Amino acid sequence: MNKEVSHKELTLVWCSPHATHYNSYLFDHLFALKNCSLKAVYFTKGLAKYPWKSSTENAYRIEYLVPFLGMDWSFVKQRIKAKQELTIVAGWNEPTMLFLLLYFSIIGRRFVLYSDTPDLRARSGLKQWLRKKVLKYVFNNTYKFLVTGIPGVKNAGMIGVPENRIVNFPFATNTDFFKPLQEFKENINSVSFISSGRLDNAHKAYDLAIEAFYLLKTKHPEYAFHYRIAGTGPDQEILHALIREKKMNEEISLIGWLEPADLVSFYQSGDVFLHPSHADPFPNAVLEAMACGLPIIGSDAAGSVLDRVVEGENGYIHQDHNMESVYEKLLLICEQTDEQRKIMGVKSRETAEKWQVSYNTGVIQNIVQDYLIKA
Repeated sequence: MNKEVSHKELTLVWCSPHATHYNSYLFDHLFALKNCSLKAVYFTKGLAKYPWKSSTENAYRIEYLVPFLGMDWSFVKQRIKAKQELTIVAGWNEPTMLFLLLYFSIIGRRFVLYSDTPDLRARSGLKQWLRKKVLKYVFNNTYKFLVTGIPGVKNAGMIGVPENRIVNFPFATNTDFFKPLQEFKENINSVSFISSGRLDNAHKAYDLAIEAFYLLKTKHPEYAFHYRIAGTGPDQEILHALIREKKMNEEISLIGWLEPADLVSFYQSGDVFLHPSHADPFPNAVLEAMACGLPIIGSDAAGSVLDRVVEGENGYIHQDHNMESVYEKLLLICEQTDEQRKIMGVKSRETAEKWQVSYNTGVIQNIVQDYLIKA
């Protein structure tokens, strides 16, 4: 896909922590926008916790920071010299990015920030106090603050971002790729629950889910179910041990890492998607599962759950850290007929279809046009 970009007037320099398939999908569409070209800049080439084998690169230009003593001064100089650029920064903890954002704020250069749901947890100490002051200054000088979903919009205001700068900019899901199974799925009188994510209990709370399923099995042995978790992580052996302890090897299985291409069939094989995580800003797994036509049971600490799940319509929301609450939602699903669950899945798909990538490209196109008019 080689496209002529000589006619474009503005370069978008999109800076992100690392390459992801979610970024690639969005960038492929931004690459085709009028009046601008795209350059993706990543802080690192990859993270061990996301061992993707399939490529996340495409036709747009890609660069990586090369820090020396914590800073990539060459990158900073390039951004300062370039005038027909708009820098978009996803995250502000990387030293090079924080320095650049502070410098742009001081000289009055426009920039855009992009964040998932901002963390509102209080941090103590002099360093954190100083960091808060610097970020407040940066937030006050951002041209636009893109943030994922309504929970993110709310939290952005609470951390000091001016209301007129905040723009709802949720992750874009490829609804042509993630889609419901068109073939007939045989009803085997058992509900198939699935989850996808890193095996990290402090984050994803799969241990809580297993405890809830054990309670369901104990109190309601009449309901047959199976629960499969896709992913790898540091708590894999802990989860295996918990499954053995509860004698649930027949009902619960860990199936390991799946590439994006394999995730589609995994989602399609389930009846319900469970996401019991703690403090999860805007998990893409929930969006993908909804696009595949699954009702959701999710935590009220997960941004995309709060943003997209309507209680009793396309899923259920449980209280974070509350195993009894998870159990109650599992029971509600098991008490439904297969047809009722399918109707909820249809509603999930309809929700996903309301948020196409055209919304995201439209937001960026408006920012570019406004920038060029005021330049």
